[in-house]
Amino acid sequence: MRILKFGGTSVADPERVSGVARIVSEARTRGPVAVVVSALAGVTEELTRLARSSARPRPRSGDGRQKEEILAAIQGLARRHRQLAAAVASPGEVAVLTNEVDTLCSQLADLVRGIVLVGECSARTLDAVLSHGELLSATIMAAALRRGGVEA
Repeated sequence: MRILKFGGTSVADPERVSGVARIVSEARTRGPVAVVVSALAGVTEELTRLARSSARPRPRSGDGRQKEEILAAIQGLARRHRQLAAAVASPGEVAVLTNEVDTLCSQLADLVRGIVLVGECSARTLDAVLSHGELLSATIMAAALRRGGVEA
């Protein structure tokens, strides 16, 4: 078994995701492969910033602004992943994939709201937040592989 690892820049846009799918497809001709993907370029940094800034105490008067900033950040991440999904998935799978992206982003929003409520972000909570970058990326990459005829 070969393990192929692709970093964030390798899955940063539709062209690169398609390139990864071609590499994986070719590698499968020489035997079984497992694919590991990082979060899209810049997503881990964005999630780290979001989690850490959400843990900072804010004056009560700033609660609304903080919620707006969090919502905007998560909506931006969701939009980026939806656009990539629409570009690389087969047309019949886009709606299902978009729903998966939205579900993962909703879970992410819940985690971040929890950080705001307790006013801290433990290492375990940060790991849970950051894992959503890889979950989103892997979900989209699997769809791109399926579009190319690779079981994923």
